[in-house]
Amino acid sequence: MSALALGTLKGTEPQSFIAVGGLCVAFIPLGISLLRSGPPPTRRAMVWVVALIIVHILMTAYGPRG
Repeated sequence: MSALALGTLKGTEPQSFIAVGGLCVAFIPLGISLLRSGPPPTRRAMVWVVALIIVHILMTAYGPRG
């Protein structure tokens, strides 16, 4: 994480992409273990996820441009 330069005035360098990729790879096992150890999502939560995905797709396709 210390290799990743964050902030408004920092430039993006190839090192930044490598650092982000490393963080993604490092956090994959943690995410999988959290998803497996938690309770399954409720029916209400799944309905909300589907609804929000549909809204996202519609806003991407037909939303304001510019």
